Amino acid sequence: MNDVLHPVKITISGRVSFEEEISLSQAAYIIAYIGSSDPATGTSPSAQNTVAPAAITATPTANAPMMISALSTSAPSNPREALDVSGAKTNAEKIVAFALYIAQEGGKDTFTPNDIKPLFKRARESAPQNFARDLAAAIKSGWVVESDEKNEYYIAAKASAALEVGFDGLRQTRGSNGSKTRQSGAKTSRNGKPSRKAINTVPEAFKDVETIESTIDGIIDYHKVTKQVDRLLWAVYAAKRLGVPSVKNQDIVWLTDRLGDGIPTGNITKNFQHLSKSNYLNRSLQDGSIRITPRGEEYLKSLES
Repeated sequence: MNDVLHPVKITISGRVSFEEEISLSQAAYIIAYIGSSDPATGTSPSAQNTVAPAAITATPTANAPMMISALSTSAPSNPREALDVSGAKTNAEKIVAFALYIAQEGGKDTFTPNDIKPLFKRARESAPQNFARDLAAAIKSGWVVESDEKNEYYIAAKASAALEVGFDGLRQTRGSNGSKTRQSGAKTSRNGKPSRKAINTVPEAFKDVETIESTIDGIIDYHKVTKQVDRLLWAVYAAKRLGVPSVKNQDIVWLTDRLGDGIPTGNITKNFQHLSKSNYLNRSLQDGSIRITPRGEEYLKSLES
């Protein structure tokens, strides 16, 4: 069973006490955080910054099974962990979880069915008997969007945090009359396609940033930049100024939403490719995160307001 999001009561006791009923996913993050160690110092973050608790217990509530797996606050290291962290149950949810894993692992924000299918075997999951049907279900739920490129897809903004908060908040629920209803925020546009929704979960890279400004001395204001490709460059430069020297695709989606004119996930790759040809941006070979180059900064400063 992969559902790690049933409610549990967690109790932390010691010089500081805490008792609360939370989801299994949240409990797992707390336990993983306290139990993790820093490879440089050999101490846990809690040992460096807080008083270590004397005991931690997590008790299932409402007959929920105790299924906390070895989770961490970092990106999933393999397809199996992506399923466990997200709590994906249906094949449509598993496709989304695998697509997010691909995006975090290789910095690739679009995917094809051939990218996803082998991951079922790697995660020791049964391959879908009708992959096209399950992919269509993910599209109908507003989690996956077809790209402009043939046979390519990307994850919609509202599903981009599934590896962090799980699918409980994304799944359809049934109303009192038995009909299916969507959770709040799962809206569609007039043409039936899902409306892009801002990512409300603050990315780890920006957790210590208090204010996002759309103006920076010496360069054009963000809202005056007319081309989306230049807005991408502006956002990466702004992140660097905020102390985040490199950003991943979902960081950019979140940041540009806050700046007032968001860049959809599916548009990042083509804009990045254009900028990288001019040596304005490049990607890290280690984690695929995007960085601005000195030449990119010079170009940005040359744009007229």
